[in-house]
Amino acid sequence: MSAAQQRQQLKTSWENYLGDAYASQKAYIDQATALDKTLAAERLNIQKQYADQAKQASLSAAQSLTTSFGSLTDYARSLATSDYSPLSIQDQYQVANDNVAKDYNAAMAGDSDALGRFQGDMETTLRLSQKYWGSGTGYADDFQRLTEMLGGLSGADSDKLTASLVEKLSKKQEDAMLALRDKMQELLQQVQLIQAQQKQASNNEALRPRRA
Repeated sequence: MSAAQQRQQLKTSWENYLGDAYASQKAYIDQATALDKTLAAERLNIQKQYADQAKQASLSAAQSLTTSFGSLTDYARSLATSDYSPLSIQDQYQVANDNVAKDYNAAMAGDSDALGRFQGDMETTLRLSQKYWGSGTGYADDFQRLTEMLGGLSGADSDKLTASLVEKLSKKQEDAMLALRDKMQELLQQVQLIQAQQKQASNNEALRPRRA
């Protein structure tokens, strides 16, 4: 029943009981006032529910977009060392080594995102090491170096790793739009890095001696 219908129902019941004199009755005035307060509270509650639903929908959308931009950033990061890369095997191998070293150092310092990327970094570096060195001592040295780094992660600062993860989870929940902007910026930075790597690789290629 609508608010107008409830008010009319109260008015009609008193009017049927007392006729036109109902409007001056204190009991009627008190009931009408109480009804208005109840209806106002209900209206505010409904408005709050709609506002909460809209906020939750916005939060869910922002979190979904954050995940999408995070996936795009990971994809962009892998392009330079993928089968689609225009870089030479030597340059891909160098990029992979740069990535694994950067994430190892960041993880040891307490970056939870870098820790999550390390396994993929290691697999990519080993794959490219095999292509670059074959099965010789170069690959064996890389394998030993990377497995030592893997074991070294057990000595990472667990307090900082925990704090880093808590901060990221809190940001996703409390300020979804900020987290989304961060991921969008990360994607832009990664694409700019790819472009810089390709430019540097082209310069390196131009400086390499040509076979006779």
